[in-house]
Amino acid sequence: AIVEAYATGSYSYQQIADYYALHFTTVGKIVRNART
Repeated sequence: AIVEAYATGSYSYQQIADYYALHFTTVGKIVRNART
């Protein structure tokens, strides 16, 4: 769900992180891991 949200281009890492109560670097790791 995090990757899909970022992929839309409508949300920044910070917005996603706030929504899921995660640190934005954690969101970045999830997105990078999903792309490989």
